[in-house]
Amino acid sequence: MYDQPVQIMGFYGLEGKSENTWVSAPAVLKTLKDEDPQLFTELVRKAPMTVGRVTRIYGFLTAPFDDFKQARLAHQKFQQIMRRDTHQLKLVLKPGDMYIWDNFRLLHGRERVLEVPRTGIGQTVPEQVVADLYRDIQIRHLKRYIDEKWLVHLPAQQLREMTKMIETGRTL
Repeated sequence: MYDQPVQIMGFYGLEGKSENTWVSAPAVLKTLKDEDPQLFTELVRKAPMTVGRVTRIYGFLTAPFDDFKQARLAHQKFQQIMRRDTHQLKLVLKPGDMYIWDNFRLLHGRERVLEVPRTGIGQTVPEQVVADLYRDIQIRHLKRYIDEKWLVHLPAQQLREMTKMIETGRTL
């Protein structure tokens, strides 16, 4: 379990091949809502969960005891939907391929190794790294109009508002 799960992930294949599966969590939730609105409500309002092969039961629930039976049914239905061919994208990762994905929206896993050795480089990008880079880009853009020394102390929200003002042609 992560204290701060990483949103942006990436993987670069160096050698070997593997079959990988991708599932859109929002698409699975939409199907669950369409097929069984009651179980959808159980899952999103009462039964926080993780899904993954790392845990013994392919995920786990953190539902109160009184809600556990319905939460388990909702969890099972979610898993059943995500295993449908209509909800899975299977890709073969080959040397030179790179995947970058939103870890909050896509479920992913390696189904099988097709060619060994399978070696790759995985990388995560903490949100703060992305936010810091975006902040730097905003400051570089704004420093054409305002002294940079003054900008570095501004909160991110004010930087965004100032950038918007310049982009729409309004004066500061």
